[in-house]
Amino acid sequence: MARTPAGGDFDAFYRDARSRLLLQTYALTGDLRASTAAVRHGFVVAWHHWGKWSRAEDPERAVRPLCWKLAQRRHTGRLWRRDKSLGPEGTATLEALGKLSLIERRVLLLNELTVSSLSDLAREVALTQAEAERTLQRATSKYALQRQVSTTGIRATFEPLEPVVADARWPRSTIIRRQGASRRRTHTLAGVLGALAIFFGSGFAVTNASSDAPVAAPDQSRPAGSQTRTAALPEDALLTPGQVAGYLPLPHDAVWSESTHDGLAAGAEPLMPCQQRAFGGRRPEGALTRVFQDGSGSQVVQLLQRSKSPAGARKAYDEIIGWLSQCDEPTTQLLATRAVTNVGDEAKLIGLRQWGKSPQTWSAGLARSGALVSVVFTRTPAKASAPSVDLEARLLAASINGSCTGPYGGKTCATKPRVRTVPPMSVTDNPAMLDVVDLPPISGVRTSWTGTDAQDASSNAAATNCDSTSFTGSGIRGAATRTFVMPDTDAPAVFGLTETVGRVPSAPGFVEMIRSKLAKCSDKILANTVTRLANQHTAHRDLAIWRVRSELNSKESFTILMGVVRDGDAVAQVGFIPSKGFTMKSDDFVAVVRRAAERVGALRH
Repeated sequence: MARTPAGGDFDAFYRDARSRLLLQTYALTGDLRASTAAVRHGFVVAWHHWGKWSRAEDPERAVRPLCWKLAQRRHTGRLWRRDKSLGPEGTATLEALGKLSLIERRVLLLNELTVSSLSDLAREVALTQAEAERTLQRATSKYALQRQVSTTGIRATFEPLEPVVADARWPRSTIIRRQGASRRRTHTLAGVLGALAIFFGSGFAVTNASSDAPVAAPDQSRPAGSQTRTAALPEDALLTPGQVAGYLPLPHDAVWSESTHDGLAAGAEPLMPCQQRAFGGRRPEGALTRVFQDGSGSQVVQLLQRSKSPAGARKAYDEIIGWLSQCDEPTTQLLATRAVTNVGDEAKLIGLRQWGKSPQTWSAGLARSGALVSVVFTRTPAKASAPSVDLEARLLAASINGSCTGPYGGKTCATKPRVRTVPPMSVTDNPAMLDVVDLPPISGVRTSWTGTDAQDASSNAAATNCDSTSFTGSGIRGAATRTFVMPDTDAPAVFGLTETVGRVPSAPGFVEMIRSKLAKCSDKILANTVTRLANQHTAHRDLAIWRVRSELNSKESFTILMGVVRDGDAVAQVGFIPSKGFTMKSDDFVAVVRRAAERVGALRH
């Protein structure tokens, strides 16, 4: 059969792009088999749509998101661990990529393995250009630190993957086109059958096969055995400017203005920091957003979405909490997580702050009621007073009460909310340890923290010269340590924060031994001055924090902030070494140690 010009163009595209797409997809998932199948199917779909895609400036940009999506769906684990053809350098590259969040990995790969401009990159991952740039900077720093290379040497770290990709076996282009043509015919037939079904099921009389008498078409409003589809979400289910003003008072000359958007409209984008997509979970049946502005920098955003079922709403609720608890925004710190009772089926308040160039306080309230999820996000500039937790909870309750009744998927309304602090949700591989989102700002520095991998605690850099605590003793289990630094600064090598954790037999005595050594340290080491910053003790928990200053000579001194916490037999020690120009407020360090206390209990689960 003679090859058509379109077929010739496609064949050339197939031969040229397949290895690049496979390298990118393999780097994204670490699963060569899933990636190869995904890229192959991506080209089948490309031939299906070749009449349109061939006219695009870059057809590869149209195929790539599909290949990545299919590979992620098929990918089931870190299979490169069983791939003997992958050498240590290639394994190290995939391991380092695996430490990045999915959005960070996608942005890094688009930057390093494609010719995408920053604006094209941002469009492909559905971020604003500013957000994409911040994510790229963060991903580059984290990957370079994990891979132990300079940022200019990142591209070379992908070269060990190329021989593995080059060995992939590809079907002939004629087979790909044949499968694409078959797919096109199947979709055409399905469309015809669907049109016929709509025609014959739209209320016309039909004929009984055993009689010439007309029979009324069945009632389509309540299909037997299926759930009634609810109406679209009405705008009056959302908060109003008057409600926002009642719960979040403003200066006398300020007013709230509002704008409402269809959350499912084409081009809908995330409206809140940390939000990775326009809505949580699978695509909801209905979604509305309303943005309130006061003209002075404060902002309230409400997202109301209705899933197909309460189970779908629960997944959406958990996913949004995950976005906030492990926020990808640079220089963002998780301040507190609070459970809210008497509001819907479940509800939480999550407080954050951004401490970069434009400091802000953020608070997100989430509530779930039946198939509905309501998110109320408040952004307060640094110079303005943030609303109280009680007022935030009452506003969240009002957002649920606007939609908890009627045919919109709600179930449980709200009464007087009650708030209590709870441990933060963890979505990392090390739930018992601190993470970047837990760390506060460093004076005068606007760069993000970056953490190393957790390692066996053969040494403990969190200890001081007063206690020299070791987590390698007999019976200690799960001991691990990790360090956080700011790689894009001129901080000296000694600067950083380290945490070491482990399950310790006789843990109360272990912590008391540290207390005793710090109490005697100034007498034993005359150059040391020890100041206790906090001290708490109960039968099940301990917290103790010190500042240790060591005089090196008459002009130089060395300071370390250190804290130890216990939850049952789980112990964490946190040490921070400041240096000139890179310091942390004592209150901020105390907050970090308290966060370590909230997280370390996960060692026991």
